[in-house]
Amino acid sequence: RTTFPQSAMWGKVIRSPKFWASAAKSYLVNLVFGLSINIPLNWGKEAIPFLAHFKGDVALAFVNSAFFCGLFTPLFSSCFIGKGVAAGKIEPPDSDSVSKSCLRCCLLGRGLALRCIFLALFDVLVFGGSTIALGKLICGSDRVCELPVYAFLAIISVWSVPVQIVTSLGNFTSVAHLARERFPACGVHLAASQEASVSLQAA
Repeated sequence: RTTFPQSAMWGKVIRSPKFWASAAKSYLVNLVFGLSINIPLNWGKEAIPFLAHFKGDVALAFVNSAFFCGLFTPLFSSCFIGKGVAAGKIEPPDSDSVSKSCLRCCLLGRGLALRCIFLALFDVLVFGGSTIALGKLICGSDRVCELPVYAFLAIISVWSVPVQIVTSLGNFTSVAHLARERFPACGVHLAASQEASVSLQAA
């Protein structure tokens, strides 16, 4: 069976505990930020319309949540990921897999500013756009759909989980790849760490 090196690269990142720790921290930061905005804006309301020309509606909240997740995640986490690579605690992705990835030019080889812009736009188009389209399909055009405020807050908190995972996956892989060039000694530290681990298991 033929396998693509890119799929192995993403799979290796997903299996990394460091990736999940980074994604969890970013999720908590983005969740607190989102709730700190959505709760005051909707305080005292019983329900929120799903789509009301993007004026205080659920659709706007989803778009904003996706945008800020893509914008803030690299800002919050990139420094810690880079330090993890430099210390040999995070293994960079395979260079050959990165070079063959279709995301090499727009994400994996880009600096902080361009990563923020790309991930923010990607999240808005993919997650925000698909959610709005699905909502319009369910609600139709002839009736008004509303959500109780507590249901809206619960749904957007759960909805943000896959958005954060995908966003963190792209940023984590990109930073780990770029950090390899910035910290050439990281491979030495990582190899030493792996050898020590093998020695302990053999003992």
